[in-house]
Amino acid sequence: MAIQRPLFNEALQSISSGLFTRSPGLTLNDLVHLEPHQKFHLSHLEEDVSHAQSRKDHFKLAQIALQLIQRSPNSTLYKIISNSPLISELLSEKRYNALWNNRLGNHDQRSKSPTLHTHYQQWQLIFLKEQYLPWKESPLAYHASVSSLKQEIQRIEMITDNHNQLRPSN
Repeated sequence: MAIQRPLFNEALQSISSGLFTRSPGLTLNDLVHLEPHQKFHLSHLEEDVSHAQSRKDHFKLAQIALQLIQRSPNSTLYKIISNSPLISELLSEKRYNALWNNRLGNHDQRSKSPTLHTHYQQWQLIFLKEQYLPWKESPLAYHASVSSLKQEIQRIEMITDNHNQLRPSN
């Protein structure tokens, strides 16, 4: 009687398994997970944003946005906008497109996607696609933890596609 081997996905118990820790890239869960010190910092940041919004202090809001966009690493910035609807809403405003454009820098994708709603969404899409790239050809590409990353990419693409279809043509 032959021993039946478990399916690949069944053998992968959790994201903390030895096999998964040697994986090619980060999952969506990795990208949005906050450590306690990061949660503490984020709550203070949200407090500052909320206070500035309530006082209609556009200068303070612009300072916060400028600091986040210019100084935060991509992974930190993605964690912040993923965990804070308040900050995400602030940074998605069209007035910050120039800052996102600067952050996008020399990405070739920028010129290929001129119809996206905002540079904010374009940055999110490029960042997530870069995170997914190492997984694409991996044997782990169809694991549930990786699928959530691919689904998030598809969600953002769908939002931008829907926006582009609703936009009046010239």
